[in-house]
Amino acid sequence: MCNHMPEFLAKTGYKNPKNNRKTIFDSAFNWEGGAFKYWEEHPVQGEAFNIVQKASTSSQTRWTSIYPSHMLLEGDPQLPLLVDVGGSVGQDVQCFFEKHPETASRLYLEDIPSVIADENSTVAKGINKVPYDFFTPQPIKHARAYYMHHVLHDWPDRQARKILEMQKAAMKPGYSKLLIHDQVMNDDGPVHPHAAGLDIGMMLFGSAQERTEKEWESLITSAGLKIVKIWRVPSAPQGIIEAELASEKSKL
Repeated sequence: MCNHMPEFLAKTGYKNPKNNRKTIFDSAFNWEGGAFKYWEEHPVQGEAFNIVQKASTSSQTRWTSIYPSHMLLEGDPQLPLLVDVGGSVGQDVQCFFEKHPETASRLYLEDIPSVIADENSTVAKGINKVPYDFFTPQPIKHARAYYMHHVLHDWPDRQARKILEMQKAAMKPGYSKLLIHDQVMNDDGPVHPHAAGLDIGMMLFGSAQERTEKEWESLITSAGLKIVKIWRVPSAPQGIIEAELASEKSKL
C-alpha cells in the first residue's frame, strides 16, 4: 500500500488527503468506500484486522492506568456506567470490568454487527453487547462515560465531528463524560515515533491523521464540547482527553 502513496499524492497535488472516500488504501486495492467498508465486506481480512487491534491494545498501557476509573463510580447507580464506543472485540471494556467486576450490567460494548458477533471477543458475561454505527444517534442515553479508543484518529475532521455530535446528544448535562483515548501530539517540538508512524498509517487507510493538542481542542470545541483535562502517564505515548458538554458544571 505504501508503494501507491507517491503516485496518489502526485495525482492530488501533494495535498494532505481529506476525503475518506478517496484514500490511498482504495487506490492500492482498487476499491471504493474506505478500509472499514472493505473489511466489513471481506470477513477474513476483517477478522484479521480485529485480531491486530486486540494485540495492539494488549501491548499498550491499560487505559485504567492512565485515567482514574474509580471516579466514574461516583455516579447514579441506576444509569449506564461506561459505553465503549467502537470498542472492537471488547479489550478496553474488559479492562474496566476486571478492575470493577461488580459493574458488568452497566457496561456496554458497541461496534458494527459483524464485529460484535466476532468469536474472538472475550468480554465477560453480563457486559452488554450492542450493534452500533457511531455515525448514528447513540442509543445508550445518560451514561456516566462514553469512551473511544483509536476511533477518531481513523477519520478526517468532518466525520470525526459527526461522531462526537452523535455521542454529545446522548450525554446528560453536568454528568456525562466523554473519554477520548488517542495520540495527543505536541503542538511544538518532537513527536513520539509511535505517533508519527500512526499519523502516516491513518493517512494511508482513511485520509485521517493523529492530532496535536490544539487540533483536538479545535475539533472538540466545534462539536459543542469542552476539554476538562488531558490525562497522561510517562509510560504511554497516548493520552486520554476528558471532555464534557460545553458550559456545564459538574454535578452528580
